[in-house]
Amino acid sequence: MSLRQCLFTAGLVAGLSSVGAAQAADGASQEDQAQAGIAVLSGTEGNADVHATIRFMPTDDGLAYTTVAHGLKPGKHGYHIHIYGDCSGADGKSAGTHYNLQGSSLNPPKDIDRITGDLGNLVADANGDAHDTGVLENGALTGPKSIIGRAVIIHAKANDPSQPPIGAAGARQACGVIGIADPAKADQDTAKDDT
Repeated sequence: MSLRQCLFTAGLVAGLSSVGAAQAADGASQEDQAQAGIAVLSGTEGNADVHATIRFMPTDDGLAYTTVAHGLKPGKHGYHIHIYGDCSGADGKSAGTHYNLQGSSLNPPKDIDRITGDLGNLVADANGDAHDTGVLENGALTGPKSIIGRAVIIHAKANDPSQPPIGAAGARQACGVIGIADPAKADQDTAKDDT
């Protein structure tokens, strides 16, 4: 083998090695990125029967979510993303205020006309079961306004749209922290998560 061929072969091997390393690094960073989210909620003090599972998946319109809840009193229950992923307080208040995806959570504008962190209302049937789907506009699993590590709270009452930014939905009945989920299970029936 000539010197020219040796140099060409060495260059080719080095080039392939760097491509392989870049692909491996890309694979590692891909698996480290949140591609799906999940929150498993447990009842706060006095609400031991309340539990829920919420799955989040990115879409072009925001984060699609699917919710299954049990143990609620029949009727409507507002539920929201809260600023802190802390469910250690017996009453759920350790999760802080609502998470504002479009600005400050702690100091929202005085003229705000929407409920922040709003996932809508769960409607519990006579058995206390509720199912809901929706899309959280501006929601993301990565970036500066990621919901990963935040909490979801289910409240005792329905949202009151005339009371932004909180919605006056009453006591906190369940709390769960949003974590990274296995994207391969994203299409799993949420009802199977939470029986």
